[in-house]
Amino acid sequence: MKKKNTLNYYESTFEAKLSEVYQAKSSLESSVREVAARKMVIDFYPEGADRKEAQQELADSQRSLICRIGAYDARLAAVTIYYTNNYEQLSHYASPDRFGTSHDIVVNVAKNYLQYSK
Repeated sequence: MKKKNTLNYYESTFEAKLSEVYQAKSSLESSVREVAARKMVIDFYPEGADRKEAQQELADSQRSLICRIGAYDARLAAVTIYYTNNYEQLSHYASPDRFGTSHDIVVNVAKNYLQYSK
């Protein structure tokens, strides 16, 4: 017989917020890889229409990255505030600080991407 999930209200809400952070982090990492790839593609093209199109695609990807940074930061802030406000009910959970800042994620993903794409 399976054991029933016995999360209380605080725990289930916290789990839902953590899930949103994981999704936003994954989306952010994907966007960083896309920007890095598009930046590298520009160097393949000589001056002309193809290069201008690649530059426009890079600019669009960079705007998307900025939006995803904001989404990640907002979700991380929400889960951190919720954790802080309900610490007594959630003290057995690890602190949301383990996710790191959006800047750290961007730097690490870009380093790894560039390292493995050589």
